Amino acid sequence: LVIDFGGGTCDLSLLRLQLDNGHVLKMDNLSISRYNDLGGQDIDMMIAEQVLLPLYIEQRENEDDATTLETKVMPQLAVLAERLKIELAQLIASKYISIDKLPETFPENMLIHLSSYSLNIGVEFILNDIHFSAQQLVDITAALFSSESYKLSVVDKVIRSVPSVIDDTLKKAGIKRSQIDYLLFVGGSVQNLLFIKECSLLLPKSHYLIPQRLDTLVAKGAAIYSFYKHLFNIDLICPIVSDTIGIITDNAEFFPLIKAGQSLPIQFDLSSFCVQHMMQQKIEIPLCIDNADRIVQIISIQTNRIHCPDDVISIK
Repeated sequence: LVIDFGGGTCDLSLLRLQLDNGHVLKMDNLSISRYNDLGGQDIDMMIAEQVLLPLYIEQRENEDDATTLETKVMPQLAVLAERLKIELAQLIASKYISIDKLPETFPENMLIHLSSYSLNIGVEFILNDIHFSAQQLVDITAALFSSESYKLSVVDKVIRSVPSVIDDTLKKAGIKRSQIDYLLFVGGSVQNLLFIKECSLLLPKSHYLIPQRLDTLVAKGAAIYSFYKHLFNIDLICPIVSDTIGIITDNAEFFPLIKAGQSLPIQFDLSSFCVQHMMQQKIEIPLCIDNADRIVQIISIQTNRIHCPDDVISIK
């Protein structure tokens, strides 16, 4: 299971690797995650809400309205939160080296301290005596794994939990957590060892792989893939569909066209549809993801003739 946890997204890919005929490496992509608005920036916002905002409210004499907090204060606190998170994650990584060495509770003096930080909220405001401890980072990182979702209080956003993203990807391939042999971590936000530790607790039977350069691994993979594709016309791995794509037919029935996990590109020709009623001059095809409740686009076709029920509509 490849877990690419970046600044703004969490992208997963489930791969099966095997030696074909004993010596040829074969890679199959079994499933990929859908787009997930989940990443390091959400940890930043949680730090801003839980740690920095109470400090700001305590030191600020005037009370801000909800709009000022959301549009002016929180974005600036999130920038400060990212800085504190990165510095603290680097401090933890330099002291404990690997996730096996991480303690259950960190010493109270393991923290990042800033004497002041300037905010521009119409007038300059100096936030003083800022503390962010390792134990606070532990609790905030764990919140991404503890429940189905996390609701931010100031900013209007619900953050998906990492376990739900992982389980959704595994479910599409019919794979259980216990069947995952390796976890490969990618992305800048994985430099937070606490995130890796939480994943290892979630999948305790899996071995974890941490590259030295988490931020360049995707670019290297793309370069290697491109080299084989364009020089030798060899696809090291085929792209696949993340979710089932289908249409809505009569009586709101979902009809799948392309199933999740199929290799791209896909060609199909379905000559099995007809109009719904006499004198119909417009054809509408609602495209959906997974089920009839998730319409992503309605293709509307105005025809130049009046159709009868015997006319066949072909979707290619």
